[in-house]
Amino acid sequence: MCAKDSCALSVFIRVHGFQPYLLNSIHSALNQVTSFSFDVWLILDRPDPQVYSDLATVTDSRLKTFLPKSAGPAEPINELFELVSCDLIAILDADDMMEPNRLQLQFDFLAQNPQVAVVGSSVFLIDEKGDKFGVKVFPVDARVIYEQRYK
Repeated sequence: MCAKDSCALSVFIRVHGFQPYLLNSIHSALNQVTSFSFDVWLILDRPDPQVYSDLATVTDSRLKTFLPKSAGPAEPINELFELVSCDLIAILDADDMMEPNRLQLQFDFLAQNPQVAVVGSSVFLIDEKGDKFGVKVFPVDARVIYEQRYK
């Protein structure tokens, strides 16, 4: 597990079924440029057997796996929350990639704004080759976020 004195943040990636972009997601997480230590947890929620073959190619010791007792989009993540001792958690979908400085930017923002509990980001839309073709911008105003929380 992530000891508080050795890891400031954990990245959670829930893996369900076949995930053709999983290695891209994992590498985008492991290649983050940060001033703090972090690890990456794969929540193996009924993954396709190919996932295990893909994971055998990753040798970074920061990559950890977790086999949840429950299934579904939220329950396995909640199980891991109970076990990991890092103060901060970042969530990454198994078909998404992070910009190389995402964790540092969000970490710094939270450190400078202790009244804030959750941060997010806008996203670049990419095709199956990883080429950017658009941007999805999410609201930053608290009132607007609250009003759009179920959309």
